Amino acid sequence: MTSQPDVVVVTGAGGMGTAVARRLGGGRTVLLADASPDALDRAVAHAVRRRLIRRTARYNAASP
Repeated sequence: MTSQPDVVVVTGAGGMGTAVARRLGGGRTVLLADASPDALDRAVAHAVRRRLIRRTARYNAASP
C-alpha cells in the first residue's frame, strides 16, 4: 500500500514548478512558493482561471 502526502510543497512558480504542483497536487493541499511575487501572482492567476485552487495566502519569509 502506498501512502500519499496530504501536503505538497513546491518551490518555484515557473513552468516546472506549476507543472509539478498540477501533477502532484490533485486532492491535496499545495504550498507553492517563489521568491518572485510576479511569478507567483501569474501562477496563482492561472490556477484560479482553471479552478485548481480554492484559496490563497501571502507570506513573506524574508520578513517574518
